[in-house]
Amino acid sequence: MDDDLIAYLAREQRNDARVHVIHGGDTTSRGLRLLLSDRVTTFLEGEYSATYELEKRGISDQVVIAGHTRKAFEDYTGFSPHNPDAARYAQILSDSLRELRRSGRIHEILGRYGISFEQRTAQHP
Repeated sequence: MDDDLIAYLAREQRNDARVHVIHGGDTTSRGLRLLLSDRVTTFLEGEYSATYELEKRGISDQVVIAGHTRKAFEDYTGFSPHNPDAARYAQILSDSLRELRRSGRIHEILGRYGISFEQRTAQHP
């Protein structure tokens, strides 16, 4: 599935009638508006962003999550190489995430966004 999806996107991205790439800010919200207005039939989005936006808007029952892929969409947090504090910020983020997992607070935080850590780790080992 993952390899097929990547090949399809690479092939069809040049075909504006079939694949639309959204750039700029608020892409999750804009993509969901396109989906709900029947202007697109499928919307690919990061799992956390999509789940959060669906829960926030109260429209989880209006959208079917068709599946997950990790090969095509891996979420990363990046820091500008031009920022002299980037390495320090990255270390702070890594240390904080490690502590959240260790303490179990990750469950509480993700739960606020409608995301279950157990489901997430089972789907994405």
